[in-house]
Amino acid sequence: MNPKTDETVLALATLLELIRKAGAVASQPAFDFMVVNETRQLLPYRQAILWSTRERGGAIQAISGHPQPDPDAPFMQWLTALLRETMDKACREGGLHLNQEHLSANLAADWSHHL
Repeated sequence: MNPKTDETVLALATLLELIRKAGAVASQPAFDFMVVNETRQLLPYRQAILWSTRERGGAIQAISGHPQPDPDAPFMQWLTALLRETMDKACREGGLHLNQEHLSANLAADWSHHL
């Protein structure tokens, strides 16, 4: 096998293991935690956030590296506002490369503080 094939086989094995783990979790919060923390094995990222529209207006269900999101934390309040403001457009357009210019003045002002 060549190195590219080895990478592909490893990625598929990792994906299958994540699917197995996902099927074994006992609750929605445990599944959400797994999604934002375990998927780093497949895809490198600095921070993962699971946004759900299960609640009216949408809400952050999980954030990587944290056992449970604190909705009263300033970062979480800012991020929730940012996602509520941008998610409709992102869904309509099939994604969104987000930067300060896409945001309302209040959210843009805090961009560099939080990110």
